[in-house]
Amino acid sequence: MNDALSALLSDLRREAGWENSSGATNAALAIAQLEGEEPIKALVTELERVDRIDLTEDAGDMGDEVWRTRQAIEAGLIAMGARAVKFCAPLLHSASMSGRDRVLARVCAKGKATRVFPVLEAWLQNDDDSSQNTAIDCLGELGDERGRALIRKALEKPIELNAGWRKRIAAGALAKLQDAEALHVLLDDSDWFARLGVMEAVKHLQNAHDRAQLIARGKTDVDERVRKEANGAP
Repeated sequence: MNDALSALLSDLRREAGWENSSGATNAALAIAQLEGEEPIKALVTELERVDRIDLTEDAGDMGDEVWRTRQAIEAGLIAMGARAVKFCAPLLHSASMSGRDRVLARVCAKGKATRVFPVLEAWLQNDDDSSQNTAIDCLGELGDERGRALIRKALEKPIELNAGWRKRIAAGALAKLQDAEALHVLLDDSDWFARLGVMEAVKHLQNAHDRAQLIARGKTDVDERVRKEANGAP
């Protein structure tokens, strides 16, 4: 590993440990400017390192550091564009759902790598909440119309924990997939968090009429937080 890359990796780890998300991200973005495959391998290896950290008895500090590290690396890999996608996509497999894999899936989805669609489809069938949420989010980013049916089907299943959060993520993905009909269904949901997600997501709809209809409904919502978001929607 060359000196510049090694120094930037040290910066990334230090800043993530010091609760400086922007500093860690800046280090990852600087790594993204380095040429060749080695910087990509280094960031993926760093993801694998934080996956090995035992968080069983963590009070939250180390977990937050891991989160900041992953967020920074994700930004760096996305900034690398097609060369990162080319390296990362073959690493994804339907049976593997580590923290590393969830980051790589978002990188590939942002890069419109449709080859990861079967992996996302498989993740929706397992019982891991984080992987299911990642799959839904990535299907929206991927922009493949097949994702609409998958997300709708996922929302039909009973959700025991954090159902509102799942629906909020789904609202964003469905809006990116231009599924206004599904957003209207979510706007009938009893969970205000799901309805808030719809109002946050309408900005992604390209059809002005669909956007206006949903915003109008949001402005009359029973929950003040939903109404506030609707009144500020574009």
